[in-house]
Amino acid sequence: LPLRVVEAYRGFKLAVEAAGAVEGPQLVRLRLKPGAGVKVASLANRADDLQVALALDAPPLVKAGKGFVTLDLPRATPQICLLRDALAALPATTSPVAFPIGIGVEGEPIVADLADPGACHALVAGVTGSGKSEWLKSLIVAMAARSGPEAVRFGLVDPKILTFSAAAGSPYLWRPLATTLDEAAALLQDAVEEMEARYRRLDSEGFANLAERRDAGRTDLPYLVLVFDEFADLILAGGEEKKAFETLIKRIAGKGRAAGVHLVLATQRPDRNVVTGLVKANLPLKICLKVANSANAQIVLDEAGAENLFGRGDLLCDLGKGPVRAQGLYVSQGDFAAALKG
Repeated sequence: LPLRVVEAYRGFKLAVEAAGAVEGPQLVRLRLKPGAGVKVASLANRADDLQVALALDAPPLVKAGKGFVTLDLPRATPQICLLRDALAALPATTSPVAFPIGIGVEGEPIVADLADPGACHALVAGVTGSGKSEWLKSLIVAMAARSGPEAVRFGLVDPKILTFSAAAGSPYLWRPLATTLDEAAALLQDAVEEMEARYRRLDSEGFANLAERRDAGRTDLPYLVLVFDEFADLILAGGEEKKAFETLIKRIAGKGRAAGVHLVLATQRPDRNVVTGLVKANLPLKICLKVANSANAQIVLDEAGAENLFGRGDLLCDLGKGPVRAQGLYVSQGDFAAALKG
Protein backbone atom coordinates (compact mmCIF):
# COMPACT_ATOMS: atom_id res chain seq x y z
CA LEU A 1 0.00 0.00 0.00
CA PRO A 2 2.72 2.56 0.84
CA LEU A 3 4.48 1.76 -2.43
CA ARG A 4 1.26 2.32 -4.40
CA VAL A 5 0.87 5.74 -2.78
CA VAL A 6 4.50 6.67 -3.49
CA GLU A 7 4.12 5.53 -7.10
CA ALA A 8 0.86 7.47 -7.49
CA TYR A 9 2.47 10.67 -6.23
CA ARG A 10 5.45 10.04 -8.51
CA GLY A 11 3.01 9.93 -11.40
CA PHE A 12 1.87 13.41 -10.35
CA LYS A 13 5.54 14.51 -10.35
CA LEU A 14 5.55 14.81 -6.54
CA ALA A 15 8.38 13.00 -4.75
CA VAL A 16 7.53 11.38 -1.40
CA GLU A 17 9.11 8.65 0.68
CA ALA A 18 7.19 6.16 2.84
CA ALA A 19 8.22 6.58 6.48
CA GLY A 20 6.05 4.01 8.24
CA ALA A 21 2.42 3.18 8.86
CA VAL A 22 0.04 2.88 11.82
CA GLU A 23 -3.07 0.69 11.72
CA GLY A 24 -6.11 2.16 13.48
CA PRO A 25 -9.56 0.58 13.98
CA GLN A 26 -10.95 1.78 10.64
CA LEU A 27 -7.93 3.13 8.81
CA VAL A 28 -4.28 2.77 7.97
CA ARG A 29 -2.31 5.99 8.52
CA LEU A 30 0.72 6.28 6.25
CA ARG A 31 3.57 8.60 7.15
CA LEU A 32 5.19 10.27 4.16
CA LYS A 33 8.29 12.44 3.96
CA PRO A 34 7.96 15.01 1.15
CA GLY A 35 10.87 15.34 -1.25
CA ALA A 36 12.85 18.54 -1.58
CA GLY A 37 10.64 21.43 -2.62
CA VAL A 38 7.39 19.45 -2.30
CA LYS A 39 4.76 21.36 -0.33
CA VAL A 40 2.18 19.75 1.93
CA ALA A 41 -0.55 21.68 0.11
CA SER A 42 0.57 20.09 -3.18
CA LEU A 43 0.16 16.61 -1.66
CA ALA A 44 -3.23 17.46 -0.12
CA ASN A 45 -4.48 18.96 -3.38
CA ARG A 46 -3.99 15.58 -5.07
CA ALA A 47 -6.41 13.77 -2.74
CA ASP A 48 -9.08 13.49 -5.46
CA ASP A 49 -6.53 12.11 -7.91
CA LEU A 50 -5.38 9.58 -5.32
CA GLN A 51 -8.97 8.45 -4.88
CA VAL A 52 -9.04 7.57 -8.59
CA ALA A 53 -5.53 6.08 -8.70
CA LEU A 54 -6.09 3.86 -5.63
CA ALA A 55 -9.79 3.09 -6.35
CA LEU A 56 -10.99 4.52 -3.04
CA ASP A 57 -14.59 5.33 -2.08
CA ALA A 58 -13.59 8.85 -0.97
CA PRO A 59 -10.52 11.10 -1.15
CA PRO A 60 -7.99 10.30 1.61
CA LEU A 61 -7.39 12.80 4.40
CA VAL A 62 -3.92 14.32 3.95
CA LYS A 63 -2.53 16.46 6.78
CA ALA A 64 0.76 17.86 8.03
CA GLY A 65 2.31 16.07 11.01
CA LYS A 66 5.45 16.51 13.09
CA GLY A 67 8.24 15.88 10.59
CA PHE A 68 6.01 14.07 8.08
CA VAL A 69 2.71 14.13 6.22
CA THR A 70 -0.07 11.72 7.22
CA LEU A 71 -2.37 10.07 4.70
CA ASP A 72 -5.34 8.02 5.92
CA LEU A 73 -6.62 5.05 3.92
CA PRO A 74 -9.50 2.70 4.84
CA ARG A 75 -8.71 -0.68 6.34
CA ALA A 76 -9.83 -3.69 4.35
CA THR A 77 -11.59 -5.05 7.48
CA PRO A 78 -12.69 -2.29 9.90
CA GLN A 79 -12.77 -3.09 13.61
CA ILE A 80 -15.59 -2.22 16.00
CA CYS A 81 -14.48 -0.35 19.13
CA LEU A 82 -16.55 -1.30 22.17
CA LEU A 83 -17.36 1.25 24.85
CA ARG A 84 -16.80 -1.23 27.67
CA ASP A 85 -13.20 -1.77 26.58
CA ALA A 86 -12.49 1.97 26.63
CA LEU A 87 -14.17 2.38 30.03
CA ALA A 88 -11.88 -0.25 31.51
CA ALA A 89 -8.93 2.04 30.70
CA LEU A 90 -10.39 5.03 32.60
CA PRO A 91 -9.04 5.64 36.14
CA ALA A 92 -11.61 5.04 38.88
CA THR A 93 -10.96 8.55 40.25
CA THR A 94 -11.97 10.25 37.01
CA SER A 95 -14.70 12.92 37.17
CA PRO A 96 -18.33 11.64 36.89
CA VAL A 97 -18.69 13.65 33.67
CA ALA A 98 -15.52 12.34 32.00
CA PHE A 99 -16.01 10.05 29.00
CA PRO A 100 -14.02 8.50 26.14
CA ILE A 101 -14.63 10.32 22.84
CA GLY A 102 -13.27 7.38 20.91
CA ILE A 103 -10.16 5.38 20.10
CA GLY A 104 -7.34 7.32 18.44
CA VAL A 105 -5.40 6.09 15.43
CA GLU A 106 -2.57 4.95 17.70
CA GLY A 107 -5.02 2.78 19.68
CA GLU A 108 -5.32 4.99 22.77
CA PRO A 109 -8.66 6.21 24.22
CA ILE A 110 -9.20 9.96 23.75
CA VAL A 111 -10.88 11.23 26.92
CA ALA A 112 -12.79 14.45 27.56
CA ASP A 113 -14.13 15.81 30.85
CA LEU A 114 -17.10 18.17 30.90
CA ALA A 115 -15.78 19.53 34.21
CA ASP A 116 -12.77 20.87 32.27
CA PRO A 117 -13.22 24.49 31.09
CA GLY A 118 -11.83 23.55 27.67
CA ALA A 119 -14.44 20.85 27.11
CA CYS A 120 -17.39 21.85 29.29
CA HIS A 121 -19.95 21.96 26.46
CA ALA A 122 -19.94 20.02 23.17
CA LEU A 123 -21.06 20.60 19.60
CA VAL A 124 -21.64 17.33 17.72
CA ALA A 125 -22.29 17.15 13.97
CA GLY A 126 -22.84 14.28 11.54
CA VAL A 127 -25.15 13.23 8.72
CA THR A 128 -27.54 10.29 8.90
CA GLY A 129 -25.47 7.10 9.03
CA SER A 130 -22.38 8.82 10.41
CA GLY A 131 -22.84 7.33 13.89
CA LYS A 132 -23.93 10.54 15.61
CA SER A 133 -26.79 9.08 17.64
CA GLU A 134 -24.64 6.09 18.63
CA TRP A 135 -21.91 8.49 19.77
CA LEU A 136 -24.40 10.37 21.96
CA LYS A 137 -25.59 7.11 23.52
CA SER A 138 -22.01 6.08 24.25
CA LEU A 139 -21.42 9.39 26.05
CA ILE A 140 -24.49 8.84 28.26
CA VAL A 141 -23.64 5.20 29.00
CA ALA A 142 -20.00 6.11 29.77
CA MET A 143 -21.18 8.38 32.58
CA ALA A 144 -24.07 6.22 33.82
CA ALA A 145 -21.91 3.08 33.90
CA ARG A 146 -19.42 4.72 36.26
CA SER A 147 -21.72 6.80 38.50
CA GLY A 148 -25.16 6.52 40.02
CA PRO A 149 -28.06 8.98 39.55
CA GLU A 150 -26.91 10.82 42.68
CA ALA A 151 -23.74 11.87 40.78
CA VAL A 152 -25.00 12.57 37.27
CA ARG A 153 -28.43 13.18 35.74
CA PHE A 154 -29.47 13.76 32.15
CA GLY A 155 -31.90 16.02 30.35
CA LEU A 156 -32.52 14.35 26.98
CA VAL A 157 -34.08 15.89 23.87
CA ASP A 158 -35.04 13.33 21.22
CA PRO A 159 -37.11 14.76 18.32
CA LYS A 160 -36.80 11.44 16.42
CA ILE A 161 -38.24 9.70 19.53
CA LEU A 162 -36.26 6.51 18.81
CA THR A 163 -32.72 7.50 19.86
CA PHE A 164 -33.25 7.78 23.62
CA SER A 165 -36.59 5.98 23.97
CA ALA A 166 -35.03 3.27 26.17
CA ALA A 167 -34.22 5.96 28.76
CA ALA A 168 -37.89 6.68 29.51
CA GLY A 169 -38.56 6.29 33.22
CA SER A 170 -34.86 6.01 34.09
CA PRO A 171 -33.74 7.31 37.52
CA TYR A 172 -30.96 9.11 35.60
CA LEU A 173 -33.47 11.39 33.87
CA TRP A 174 -33.58 14.85 35.43
CA ARG A 175 -36.79 15.68 33.55
CA PRO A 176 -39.01 13.45 31.37
CA LEU A 177 -37.71 12.74 27.88
CA ALA A 178 -38.41 15.78 25.66
CA THR A 179 -39.56 15.08 22.09
CA THR A 180 -41.22 18.34 20.99
CA LEU A 181 -40.03 21.91 20.45
CA ASP A 182 -41.99 23.19 23.44
CA GLU A 183 -40.67 20.44 25.72
CA ALA A 184 -37.08 21.13 24.64
CA ALA A 185 -37.44 24.86 25.29
CA ALA A 186 -39.01 24.16 28.71
CA LEU A 187 -36.12 21.82 29.58
CA LEU A 188 -33.59 24.54 28.79
CA GLN A 189 -35.52 27.12 30.80
CA ASP A 190 -35.67 24.76 33.79
CA ALA A 191 -31.94 24.15 33.45
CA VAL A 192 -31.19 27.89 33.56
CA GLU A 193 -33.30 28.27 36.70
CA GLU A 194 -31.54 25.26 38.28
CA MET A 195 -28.15 26.74 37.38
CA GLU A 196 -28.98 30.09 38.98
CA ALA A 197 -30.24 28.37 42.13
CA ARG A 198 -27.01 26.38 42.31
CA TYR A 199 -24.96 29.53 41.97
CA ARG A 200 -26.76 31.06 44.94
CA ARG A 201 -26.20 27.90 46.95
CA LEU A 202 -22.49 27.64 46.06
CA ASP A 203 -22.02 31.27 47.01
CA SER A 204 -23.76 30.88 50.36
CA GLU A 205 -21.72 27.76 51.17
CA GLY A 206 -18.40 29.27 50.09
CA PHE A 207 -17.58 27.02 47.12
CA ALA A 208 -16.24 28.16 43.74
CA ASN A 209 -17.81 25.31 41.75
CA LEU A 210 -19.67 22.01 42.05
CA ALA A 211 -16.51 19.89 41.78
CA GLU A 212 -15.00 21.67 44.80
CA ARG A 213 -18.24 21.15 46.73
CA ARG A 214 -18.30 17.43 45.93
CA ASP A 215 -14.64 17.08 46.92
CA ALA A 216 -15.63 18.51 50.31
CA GLY A 217 -18.06 15.63 50.77
CA ARG A 218 -21.30 17.40 49.80
CA THR A 219 -22.67 15.11 47.11
CA ASP A 220 -26.38 15.95 47.15
CA LEU A 221 -26.19 17.95 43.87
CA PRO A 222 -25.55 15.78 40.79
CA TYR A 223 -23.95 16.97 37.59
CA LEU A 224 -26.59 17.81 35.00
CA VAL A 225 -25.87 16.95 31.34
CA LEU A 226 -28.32 18.20 28.70
CA VAL A 227 -28.11 16.18 25.47
CA PHE A 228 -29.94 17.33 22.32
CA ASP A 229 -30.01 14.72 19.56
CA GLU A 230 -31.10 17.51 17.18
CA PHE A 231 -31.21 21.20 18.01
CA ALA A 232 -31.75 22.55 14.47
CA ASP A 233 -35.53 22.72 15.00
CA LEU A 234 -35.05 25.17 17.86
CA ILE A 235 -32.80 27.40 15.76
CA LEU A 236 -34.88 27.18 12.56
CA ALA A 237 -38.12 27.96 14.37
CA GLY A 238 -37.12 31.57 13.74
CA GLY A 239 -38.21 34.80 15.35
CA GLU A 240 -38.62 34.86 19.10
CA GLU A 241 -38.07 31.10 19.49
CA LYS A 242 -34.60 31.28 17.94
CA LYS A 243 -33.67 34.32 20.01
CA ALA A 244 -34.91 32.71 23.23
CA PHE A 245 -33.01 29.47 22.48
CA GLU A 246 -29.75 31.30 21.78
CA THR A 247 -30.15 33.37 24.93
CA LEU A 248 -30.62 30.25 27.07
CA ILE A 249 -27.67 28.53 25.37
CA LYS A 250 -25.46 31.54 26.00
CA ARG A 251 -26.43 31.71 29.69
CA ILE A 252 -25.78 28.00 30.31
CA ALA A 253 -22.58 27.97 28.26
CA GLY A 254 -21.27 31.02 30.10
CA LYS A 255 -22.07 29.95 33.65
CA GLY A 256 -23.00 26.26 33.54
CA ARG A 257 -19.64 24.61 34.18
CA ALA A 258 -19.18 25.96 37.71
CA ALA A 259 -22.73 24.89 38.57
CA GLY A 260 -22.26 21.44 37.02
CA VAL A 261 -24.69 22.09 34.15
CA HIS A 262 -23.37 21.01 30.74
CA LEU A 263 -24.63 21.11 27.15
CA VAL A 264 -24.16 18.57 24.38
CA LEU A 265 -25.86 19.87 21.23
CA ALA A 266 -25.96 17.64 18.15
CA THR A 267 -27.18 18.27 14.62
CA GLN A 268 -27.15 16.60 11.23
CA ARG A 269 -27.37 20.06 9.62
CA PRO A 270 -24.23 22.00 10.60
CA ASP A 271 -24.80 24.91 8.23
CA ARG A 272 -24.54 28.57 9.15
CA ASN A 273 -28.27 28.87 9.80
CA VAL A 274 -28.04 26.20 12.52
CA VAL A 275 -24.52 26.43 13.94
CA THR A 276 -24.60 30.18 14.41
CA GLY A 277 -21.55 32.09 15.58
CA LEU A 278 -23.04 32.36 19.05
CA VAL A 279 -23.70 28.61 19.33
CA LYS A 280 -20.25 27.65 18.03
CA ALA A 281 -18.35 30.13 20.20
CA ASN A 282 -19.98 28.86 23.39
CA LEU A 283 -19.40 25.11 22.82
CA PRO A 284 -15.62 24.54 23.12
CA LEU A 285 -15.55 20.76 22.48
CA LYS A 286 -16.16 19.96 18.81
CA ILE A 287 -17.04 16.45 17.60
CA CYS A 288 -17.46 16.14 13.84
CA LEU A 289 -18.47 12.85 12.28
CA LYS A 290 -18.98 12.54 8.52
CA VAL A 291 -20.72 15.64 7.14
CA ALA A 292 -22.23 16.41 3.75
CA ASN A 293 -19.59 18.79 2.41
CA SER A 294 -16.44 20.75 3.15
CA ALA A 295 -18.44 23.87 4.05
CA ASN A 296 -20.10 21.97 6.92
CA ALA A 297 -16.70 20.71 8.10
CA GLN A 298 -15.33 24.27 8.03
CA ILE A 299 -18.23 25.50 10.14
CA VAL A 300 -17.65 22.91 12.86
CA LEU A 301 -13.84 22.53 12.83
CA ASP A 302 -12.58 25.58 10.92
CA GLU A 303 -11.06 23.24 8.33
CA ALA A 304 -12.21 20.80 5.68
CA GLY A 305 -11.78 17.02 5.88
CA ALA A 306 -14.78 15.68 7.79
CA GLU A 307 -16.69 15.33 4.52
CA ASN A 308 -14.26 12.52 3.60
CA LEU A 309 -14.61 10.51 6.82
CA PHE A 310 -15.71 6.89 6.45
CA GLY A 311 -18.92 7.07 8.50
CA ARG A 312 -19.86 4.43 11.11
CA GLY A 313 -18.33 6.42 13.98
CA ASP A 314 -15.23 7.75 12.19
CA LEU A 315 -14.76 11.27 13.61
CA LEU A 316 -12.57 14.30 14.09
CA CYS A 317 -12.55 15.85 17.57
CA ASP A 318 -11.10 19.18 18.66
CA LEU A 319 -10.23 19.65 22.33
CA GLY A 320 -8.68 23.04 21.63
CA LYS A 321 -5.45 21.86 19.99
CA GLY A 322 -6.72 21.12 16.50
CA PRO A 323 -8.71 18.18 15.08
CA VAL A 324 -7.65 14.63 16.02
CA ARG A 325 -9.06 11.57 14.27
CA ALA A 326 -10.71 8.81 16.29
CA GLN A 327 -13.18 5.95 16.03
CA GLY A 328 -16.39 6.34 18.04
CA LEU A 329 -17.41 3.65 20.50
CA TYR A 330 -20.21 1.17 19.98
CA VAL A 331 -22.89 0.52 22.58
CA SER A 332 -25.91 -1.65 21.82
CA GLN A 333 -29.46 -0.51 22.49
CA GLY A 334 -29.68 -3.25 25.12
CA ASP A 335 -26.57 -1.99 26.92
CA PHE A 336 -27.92 1.56 26.71
CA ALA A 337 -31.18 0.52 28.36
CA ALA A 338 -29.39 -1.57 31.00
CA ALA A 339 -26.97 1.22 31.97
CA LEU A 340 -29.85 3.67 32.54
CA LYS A 341 -31.80 1.39 34.84
CA GLY A 342 -29.59 2.64 37.67
